[in-house]
Amino acid sequence: MSNKISRIFEAAIDVFSEYGFEKAKMDEIAERANVAKGTIYYHFISKEEIFLSLIEEEIKNLLQRLNEGTQSLKTGKEKLEKAIAILVDYIFEYEQFMKILLSEVWGSEERQIRFRERLQKILKLLQNYIEQGIQEGDYRTRNLELTASSIFGIISVTCLHTLLGQLNYSPKQITEHVQSMIHESLKK
Repeated sequence: MSNKISRIFEAAIDVFSEYGFEKAKMDEIAERANVAKGTIYYHFISKEEIFLSLIEEEIKNLLQRLNEGTQSLKTGKEKLEKAIAILVDYIFEYEQFMKILLSEVWGSEERQIRFRERLQKILKLLQNYIEQGIQEGDYRTRNLELTASSIFGIISVTCLHTLLGQLNYSPKQITEHVQSMIHESLKK
């Protein structure tokens, strides 16, 4: 990704988080990115396209982190526990973006569709780890799709409520709680 695109993304995250998606202006994004407005329009036709591109980029980064973080682990249980930790840490590390994503993604139909398509890749990884845990005898048989979606939902909502100040938990507390809860619900 070019330096200009990175600056545009960073500026867009700032502007979206300060004003909300609907009130955000391309002029403000250009000013904060320290680029001409025409430069933004050269790369993106609208703020909607910037938002969709942000989703693409961040989900790609998260998937890479999940794959790299679980690659050396042997069991499905270890991989699932590590994936939970990575998801929680990622949400807190990219707090501003995640607040925007988790609160603004439901805006347009195209945004929802793109997010769900990208989210499927994360959910598929979680499903693979659960399935491996079932095959290894650590977990009992469950609906993989529903379980993976539930795990992601628990993590997302709990972290978002914490980031918005409605709960007061550290990433470590959230990770340990979710890992314990999921282990208890899946164990044989």
